[in-house]
Amino acid sequence: MTFDETQKKLCLLGKNLKSVPDDMVEKYGAKAKSVDATDNRLTSISFLAKFPNVESVVLDSNQITGGADIPAMPKLQTLTLNNNLVGDAVSFIQALASSCPNISYLSLVNNPCCPFTADDRTRQLFRKFVISKLPKLKFLDWLPVSAKEREEASRDAHLYIKQRAESQSPASTDSTAAAAAAGATAAGAGLPDEDLHGSAQAEK
Repeated sequence: MTFDETQKKLCLLGKNLKSVPDDMVEKYGAKAKSVDATDNRLTSISFLAKFPNVESVVLDSNQITGGADIPAMPKLQTLTLNNNLVGDAVSFIQALASSCPNISYLSLVNNPCCPFTADDRTRQLFRKFVISKLPKLKFLDWLPVSAKEREEASRDAHLYIKQRAESQSPASTDSTAAAAAAGATAAGAGLPDEDLHGSAQAEK
């Protein structure tokens, strides 16, 4: 754990930390303009409440799940949370917008809220939602925010919320269960393995 006096940067890289040591917070919190705590086991970013002047925070490869405890950081411009466990993008981004209104660079690559496996439409809607909530955002997930995206975001942001609601609806759950039940019925009817495999491939 080091602190660069010239750059005002606190480095906690790869220390297997579950929380940031109190002595480091007390000693460098007011000084630090940059914090890098990549590759630890942090589950919360509440410790940043004692970093009033922080402008850049890198917390990649931790275990951060949500934004309920995001402290007010009016000077924060850069936040990267790649490879974490953020699942609810709506609540997280709304909390971030309220606590960090001046953020201009945000990266949430490979979080459950928008994993690598998401389809193109989901990714586009996710971007539009985030952009609509953060008016000063210039980069999202390594890609610049275009004027066209900004314009479309104000119009289409609600579609991401609608898509999430539909994917979590009882009807969606019921249809998944029905498909599983149909497969079980077919199996019980004694269909050959190759027929079952072929049916599954056709459904795909």
